[in-house]
Amino acid sequence: MPRRIDGNNALYHYIQKIILPRDDPFSRELVTRLILDLSIWFPPELYRAAPVLLPFCVRDSAIKGKEWGSPNEEGCLRDNNSILKLLVGSYTIRSPLTVVYARHARGRNFTASHAWRKISIEGRSQYATTHPKTYSFIPNLVWLPAQVAKLTDHEGSYAQRILQVVSHRIYRCHAHEHPPELASIWDALPVPEIELDFQTDHLSFFEVSARSVKMRRNILLREIELVLNTLETGQAAGDSPRSFRYLPALARIPYGQAAGLVAWLESYRDFLSVA
Repeated sequence: MPRRIDGNNALYHYIQKIILPRDDPFSRELVTRLILDLSIWFPPELYRAAPVLLPFCVRDSAIKGKEWGSPNEEGCLRDNNSILKLLVGSYTIRSPLTVVYARHARGRNFTASHAWRKISIEGRSQYATTHPKTYSFIPNLVWLPAQVAKLTDHEGSYAQRILQVVSHRIYRCHAHEHPPELASIWDALPVPEIELDFQTDHLSFFEVSARSVKMRRNILLREIELVLNTLETGQAAGDSPRSFRYLPALARIPYGQAAGLVAWLESYRDFLSVA
């Protein structure tokens, strides 16, 4: 029997295996337009107020079944991208591409993508998704239609580098508003030298009201306190954030073993408290 092809993958394979290998002005312009026109970003206002949305979470693609939501050895909640996907909730999309996005909420067949995959942070090379500072760092997050998102999964690809340039243009100018602990995250996110002519006000963004920004920051503060109190007392007090498995299992982790997470969360809590 001939192998069946999934029509949902046809666009990706066509661009990745036929168009991009040509490496000519048309192929680069096509990918550029797909990324610029169809990417959806968090607004800079949210980045300025709460640059890391899940500060105690990391991605662990190896987790299975009941392992999801439990902590790793350092105390970070292990996610499989499912918590990350929920971050946009029912936010509507503000877009100049009115026939495609304007005033709609994100639906099916979108992917929460990372602009940077492999990084070097705190003297260690790793995937950005495996570090609590970069897994949900807003400049590293973008929502893309699934077929377009696949183009950015190839390390060093033209599509991935475009995302990095766009992210840098949107957010880097606000880094000076953050303390060194947060501003230094950018050191792990190198920006490629690509000449790209675009204006950020022509991009698509999720609409996040000032009230939603405040609520997001307050939720983060509550969650961080729960995590820190659990590690300090060795007892799970209060509702477990994001996963019912997290705090009970976290209470069994020695405080010293999670020292890196504690230091990071305390620093981030201090920023959120005065932001």
